[in-house]
Amino acid sequence: MPTTKELATFFKNKGFIYPSSEIYGGLAGFYDYGHTGTKLKHNFENLWRKYFLSLDDNYFEIDTAQIMHENVFKASGHLENFMDPVAISESGHFERADHLIEKATGKRAEGLSIPEMKEIITKNNIKCPVSGTKIVDVKTLNLMFSVSLGANGSPGYLRPETAQSPYVNFRLQYELQRKKLPLGLALVGKAFRNEISPRNLTLRQREFTQAELQIFFNPAKVDEHPDFSSVKEYPLQVVLVADRESNMTVERTPQMLLNEGLPQFYVYHLVKIQQFYLDTLKISKDKFRLYQLDDKEKAFYNKYHFDIEIELSEHGFTEMGGLHYRTDHDLKGHQEVSKQTMVIHDEESNSKFIPHVLELSFGVDRNVYALLDLNYDNDQERGNAIMHLPPQLAPFFCAVFPLVKNKPDVVKKAKEVQALLKQSFPCYYDESGTVGRRYARADELGVRYCLTVDFDSLDDHSITIRDRETTKQERVPVSSLKERLSQLFIK
Repeated sequence: MPTTKELATFFKNKGFIYPSSEIYGGLAGFYDYGHTGTKLKHNFENLWRKYFLSLDDNYFEIDTAQIMHENVFKASGHLENFMDPVAISESGHFERADHLIEKATGKRAEGLSIPEMKEIITKNNIKCPVSGTKIVDVKTLNLMFSVSLGANGSPGYLRPETAQSPYVNFRLQYELQRKKLPLGLALVGKAFRNEISPRNLTLRQREFTQAELQIFFNPAKVDEHPDFSSVKEYPLQVVLVADRESNMTVERTPQMLLNEGLPQFYVYHLVKIQQFYLDTLKISKDKFRLYQLDDKEKAFYNKYHFDIEIELSEHGFTEMGGLHYRTDHDLKGHQEVSKQTMVIHDEESNSKFIPHVLELSFGVDRNVYALLDLNYDNDQERGNAIMHLPPQLAPFFCAVFPLVKNKPDVVKKAKEVQALLKQSFPCYYDESGTVGRRYARADELGVRYCLTVDFDSLDDHSITIRDRETTKQERVPVSSLKERLSQLFIK
């Protein structure tokens, strides 16, 4: 089981992720993606887009500004309520109070009041993990980043979540999309939070990427979905509030969740989220769960809230995103502050209402970290690490090697093969070091197939394909190479 420190070293050495501004000592809570990490991140984002935007013909992606008007966050409640509890030690060190409690007691502390946290810290004699000194106070800190705009310093804010962008765009997009519900507005973009104690690489940052789908729908139809019958017997991996004591993930069908009082429209999207992780990202079922938050833990405006959790090597089950039924809270708030009506006339039902919102929210950086964590394997037998990434996610699907680099005809043939493939597959060329060392480097990057051009290739016009997972090899004619790789890519 790799440690965070081991992963951090590996990520940096292989160009996945490393601290931002590192030549100046780095900046807490900020990370850069290298050449391989950027490819992996983009692959995740594109798979996410392809999957979730295909759930309905009326789901669309928008791209919006990261700095927003001050009134956006008055309406959303962020200026008043977007707080985290901070524990202050005698040494002057700051720590996120609920995380400090969770680490010390092993119990979730999300949603506890400041007095409750103070009592737990005192009762358990919890000390500062950095200085070892006593915790002297617990306060709240607003996590918003303010910015000063223009010569007159007009106030603005970096958005702390991408969700508000679709909300302020809703009315215009509803008109542009011919007044049809449900309407989905997706956004993949940056958000910014002044985290008290960022840590664990990209699991908790001050600048991060979110992928979210906001679905605006008629609240009278929350108990129906036209495709529900196709998923009603699908086994979901869930932890309900009632399962907390046993701490067990329980397999339940969507119909069973309906019997627990959850609406059909909500449960249908729980299924689609799990299918994305298990079928598209190839996450093992035992590493995945949908965790129900109780009334103290969820935001007051969320009627239903399940976290998407993946079990990581050193951190246990960790939140990757969530499914939130936000009712009409957000649109109602923007209507009140902007004085622009969010009430629509739905022609299909001939009724007027403010649409409700179902939010599918994913932390891109956390999901990329999880993919690297779960697929990392320090293989002692091979003597190198292997990244077992699915082909659709790996930075490179294949690599082309000449058997030796001092034979011009072999090198020329290898470069021709790479030129043939690179328009169809993520592919790179490598002639440095022995073939064995090149195989090892490719394994570490998650390359699924290595293609070697040897002396026989000059005569039989075939090359050797080596499988990352099995190390087995097969000989394939160059003329049918693209066809064979296409078959392997979709496996």
